[in-house]
Amino acid sequence: MLTASEKIASLYMARLKILSTKKLDAPVLAMAAEKKIEVIEQAFISIRTVLTEETIRQIERAAGEKELAVAFTSSNAVEGVDAALKQFPGWRIFCLSGKTRQAIEQCGWQKNIVATAEDAATLADKIISHGVGKLVFFCGNRRKDTLPGKIAKAGIALEEMVVYENIASPQLFLEEVKGILFFSASAVESFFSVNRLATDVTCFAIGATTAEALKKATTNRIETSREPVQEAMMKLVIQTMVADH
Repeated sequence: MLTASEKIASLYMARLKILSTKKLDAPVLAMAAEKKIEVIEQAFISIRTVLTEETIRQIERAAGEKELAVAFTSSNAVEGVDAALKQFPGWRIFCLSGKTRQAIEQCGWQKNIVATAEDAATLADKIISHGVGKLVFFCGNRRKDTLPGKIAKAGIALEEMVVYENIASPQLFLEEVKGILFFSASAVESFFSVNRLATDVTCFAIGATTAEALKKATTNRIETSREPVQEAMMKLVIQTMVADH
């Protein structure tokens, strides 16, 4: 029969250890702890809102077009625009689900959401299907070409406004883990610029764009969340890793 100290030791040895490349919400960490998954949080990118005089003038000019179609694929973009607006101008909003939609709801703009999607490619298709003639895309300095590429190809007038900077923060990660959570293609690029993975490490992607970046960076197993939210990511980790161990 195991002693108390031996039981504690056995629990510790059985604990799975994973890395999250961004800070997780407390309820998500609680989900992991309940399944004896230890989470190491270490950011590989940093975000900085960019509101120059020119950017503010661009946003104010766009605010004069009340029926303007606008697109958000990041909660950081929502927060940047909200900081620049005196009041919401009644735009028609197209956005990603998950954190991006949640940020829009927190601003009180949810009644103006026309359509949402789980990835940028699908969002672009929905914008095109709604017959949009002009679109303002609020984005970061390292945005992917998925949405603007499709929009331009469809002949829609597109104006991009950079409202935040995505800054790579690469750093060596030397601890042994069984899984790594990635929430953006930028984080993938930053991580793999200085790190390599053991072959038994599973990579978890928040969505299709992040998964594509992982496919270019590694041959390791990749699991993609069906929803672009932290809770869905952790459920996928639990389903995958607890079942495997």
